[in-house]
Amino acid sequence: MILGRCPFCHKDVETGERYYSEVLGWEASRKAGGTNALRLRSKTGSVAHWLCVDRSVQGFAGQQRLI
Repeated sequence: MILGRCPFCHKDVETGERYYSEVLGWEASRKAGGTNALRLRSKTGSVAHWLCVDRSVQGFAGQQRLI
């Protein structure tokens, strides 16, 4: 079953795959930065492959350089 289309690689995300769900919510302002807790979180319905999100966090989103 297809859950949605990954916004990073534009391929279908299917059940059985590891994936992230996009959420909206409110975070408290913190002097140290970062998010401690997200309040009133709600899912947007968008999903992305776990590996695509992980690669994006590492700075490998979009076009890759040639080796």
